[in-house]
Amino acid sequence: MGYSALIIDDEPIIRMDLADQLASAGFSVLGEAGDGYDAVDLARRYHPDVVLMDINMPMFDGLTAAGQIMEEHLAKTVIMITSFCDDEFVAKASRIGVGGYLVKPIRSENLLPAIEIAIGQSRRFEEARKREEEALKKIEDQKIIGRAKAILAARNGISEKEALSVLQRESMGKRVPLVAYAGRIVELYSRDGKILKAKRMLMEKNDLSDRAAYRRLKSMAETVGCTTGEMAVKILGE
Repeated sequence: MGYSALIIDDEPIIRMDLADQLASAGFSVLGEAGDGYDAVDLARRYHPDVVLMDINMPMFDGLTAAGQIMEEHLAKTVIMITSFCDDEFVAKASRIGVGGYLVKPIRSENLLPAIEIAIGQSRRFEEARKREEEALKKIEDQKIIGRAKAILAARNGISEKEALSVLQRESMGKRVPLVAYAGRIVELYSRDGKILKAKRMLMEKNDLSDRAAYRRLKSMAETVGCTTGEMAVKILGE
């Protein structure tokens, strides 16, 4: 199979038995531990395919450790090992997102299929998560491009369709992705807008001319070691 695994159980004999079963099936056993704290540390170090985790352990129980491992994406899946199985345990394990559970004593004919099913399930979840992230990124990219179009259209007195053509032409000429170039436009004009607002605020509060207010803003930025745009944000309290 070629999968990697961690074995977490406070009973050394059970760890030994599981290690033998996994080694015989071609697994790489990356580490063993008898406590949930060590389980999390090992998972952070190795990022295994599967963690076989006893539910009842001293100090830091298996469900708590499994929850942390799943939350931090430290392993592809976690399979809980238990001496009993009740509705409360199943509900907790399901909320955590573990890939399955096995009841002691564990035999190879139960262990190996459970691992295959759990890893297959984790792959499907990961693929679904990536598709969702890609869909959300496309939506965010379209928002950025839309904002950049609106900015160029307003500043140049052209339609948004014409503004999009400008964005596409400029991004191709500079050899950067369209959304990256659009992001620069949004950032640039957003910064310029804040500088303009901060400058007007200084003019009103201190009875300064346009040029004097800008010099004051620039001097304040140099004094604290930040950009003019960053100082404008501070002045505006944004």
